[in-house]
Formats: sequence, C-alpha cells, structure tokens
Amino acid sequence: MNTASDLQDRIREDKLPKDQGFSADEVIVTVQPSPPAEEPEPIDETEEQVTSGKTFSQQSQENDAAELALTTTEQVVAVPTQIITNELYQIRNTLLEMVVRTFQFFLNDQNGDLVTFLESDAWTLEAEVASGPGGIGSNSNASCIFMIDGFCDMSLSLDAFGDGYNLSFTVRNTNGTVVDTIPAYDIDAINVGPRPLDIIFTDYPKVEPKGVSFALTVSLWDEALGTVADPTIGLPDNITCSLSLNGASSLDGTTIEDIDGMTGSAEFVDLSILDPATNYSITATCGDYEITGPEFAVHDWPEMATVRKQTIGLKYTGSLYYAVETINALNGVIVEGQDSITVTDIETGLPPQHKYIDLSKYDPLEDPTCYDGITCNL
Repeated sequence: MNTASDLQDRIREDKLPKDQGFSADEVIVTVQPSPPAEEPEPIDETEEQVTSGKTFSQQSQENDAAELALTTTEQVVAVPTQIITNELYQIRNTLLEMVVRTFQFFLNDQNGDLVTFLESDAWTLEAEVASGPGGIGSNSNASCIFMIDGFCDMSLSLDAFGDGYNLSFTVRNTNGTVVDTIPAYDIDAINVGPRPLDIIFTDYPKVEPKGVSFALTVSLWDEALGTVADPTIGLPDNITCSLSLNGASSLDGTTIEDIDGMTGSAEFVDLSILDPATNYSITATCGDYEITGPEFAVHDWPEMATVRKQTIGLKYTGSLYYAVETINALNGVIVEGQDSITVTDIETGLPPQHKYIDLSKYDPLEDPTCYDGITCNL
C-alpha cells in the first residue's frame, strides 16, 4: 500500500502510469492522519488522589511547609521552671543566729539553661520560714531582685538558735504575681548556730592618780548586730571575768567578777595602782573571750596634777586678758575632754580675787596674736 509520501514522490517524478488516467497536472491525494494521543483526565482535587498514600492536597501542604521551614528561623520561648542555688551546703550548715549571710540564686528554663532578664523586668525571689525554732532575722532582707544576668543575691539571717529549719522560696513577676511555672523551692534540715558574742570595755581608765580607786566595766558585745549585747536576747550564764595589769606594777582591788546575765556586764569598782607610769594597760579574760585595752597613765601627787603621754610646747604673747583662756587651752591639750581649770593664788592658796582684767582700764597698743582654739576662740 502506497503511503502519501510515496505518492507525492512519484507525482514529482512523473512516473505514474498514463494509461490508467493519471495526469501529473491533476493529483488528488487523501492523507489520513494518525489518531491523537489520549488526553489525561483532569485532576479532581475534591477527590482523593493516591500519591504515596496521601491526597494531593495533603502532599501540597507538606511541600509548602517544607519550603517555608527552609526560609524561616526557629524561635524557642524560654519558660522558667526551676529555682537553683549552688550554696545549699552553706545554707544548711553555716548559719549563725542573727548573722547575715548572702546567698546567690538563679532560674533555669525547661531546657536547663540560665534565664536572663530585661532591664524592665523586676522579678523577685522571696523566702519564708515554713517551720523551725525561729523566723527571719530583723537585720536581713528576705527578698531579692533578679538582675539582667539572671542572678539574685539574698542577704538572709535567722533569729533563733536551733536545728530543723525549713525555708521556702517563691518567685514573683513584675506584677507581683507568683509565677505558676516555677514550683516553690524548699530547703530543709537547716541548722543555726548560737549567736556570736565577744567582750568590750564600756568603762576604762585614761589618767588616774596613784593609789586612788577607779572603776572598769566589761560588757558582752553582739557580733551579729555590732553593738553591746541586749540582755533580752538571752545571754549565756556563769561567765567569770578576771583582770590582769600589763606594766611594771600590780593591779590592786577585786579583779574577778561574774558577768551579770541581767545586764550583760561585769563591773569592777575598787581598782587601784600604786606606781606611776604612762604605759599601763589592762587585759580582761571572760571565759573564752579576751580583750586588752589601750595604754593609760597613773600619775604621782599632787592629786590635782594630770599626766598625758605627750610632749607639747606652748608660747603665749599677748594681753593678760587672754591668760585664763590660754590656761584652759593648755589644760584641754593635757586632759582630753576638759575645758576648764581652777586658778589658785600661790601666795594665799585661795582663788584669786579677780580672774579677769577689766580692759576698760587699759588701752592696748595692738591686738594680741590669736591661735584659734589655743590662745583664743574665733
């Protein structure tokens, strides 16, 4: 069977049989084309199209999500979930009654990472005594604010000696609301040692005449509060104090006394030293406590004489009007805290008739030289 292509070639070459009525000038060619390929049926997205077990719509959504994930950065929100401290041993074993200690706390998030804060945040950590012999000390602050670096330093004390304290810590946000994602942090088995005490001299000699009685007082000192111990806190009983003199003489009188639990002090009232010197000091020993006072002087007669371990020089030039002021200034240098002196007429042994000179009777040529606090007071 001749194809359309063969027929066309033979027409061009004029090779068709003439006797069969073919003419090269008139050719009728009928070409039957091949049938077209079948078109695919349109996709109906309303019905399930099985592609790896998923609908076309599901596959498209997953592809879109995968492309979106490639162009976005994952954001993780930190949720505070835990209160942490690295000083648990110190809290349980090193506290003393009313002694302020500072402990550091911080927060971890759900991934165990440190939580930090913005400057505008004001989250606080609060502590309370859930159980125990006492409560929070009045000299401490049972709350602290978390800094931007995430740490919170709490200065804490407990007001009673004893064992078995249980402290509970909670976190509040900027609005003062307890943060419900962070459970309370409890620390139990906390032991608090006795309040630390020491001794001081609350009455001590400065300058004393030889052989004349003087007083001395030793008092308990509250190390936690930095003050003389208040007897209401419950001071220890049966503390005996003994005194010893440091120097080339002996301390006469009663040198052993007990500290009175009602006052917190031991008073010595009949002490005396016979030998003059300028470098005496007294040491007090009260149980486990000991203190040595500063140096003081014991002077010889006459009784009104005063001695101080200091060399001074004084020159006065000026009107007699300022004589008494000059003597008082000198006396203030010799004996601390004394700003007056008694003047005696050496001829009569009595006070002079006139301590002051009436300047109205004199016409001074010029004003005397004034040394403020020494020859005059400006």
